[in-house]
Amino acid sequence: MRAHDEHLAGDRLASRQDQRIVLQRDLLITVCCRELDAAGEKFCAETGLAHLKAVAGVNASGVYSG
Repeated sequence: MRAHDEHLAGDRLASRQDQRIVLQRDLLITVCCRELDAAGEKFCAETGLAHLKAVAGVNASGVYSG
C-alpha cells in the first residue's frame, strides 16, 4: 500500500500530510484523461492517422471503418 501511495504522490495525484495521503480532487477525471491520451497516441502510432482531441461544446463526426 505504501508503494501505491508513493506512486500517486510522485505523479502529483496525491499529497502526503503527516501520516495521511490526500488524493487530488479530480483524481478519476485526471486518470481517465491520461488513459484516453495514451490510447490516442497509440492509435496514432499504429495507424498513422492524427489524434484530435474533442473540444467541449463542439460536435464530433466521422466514419469508422475498422
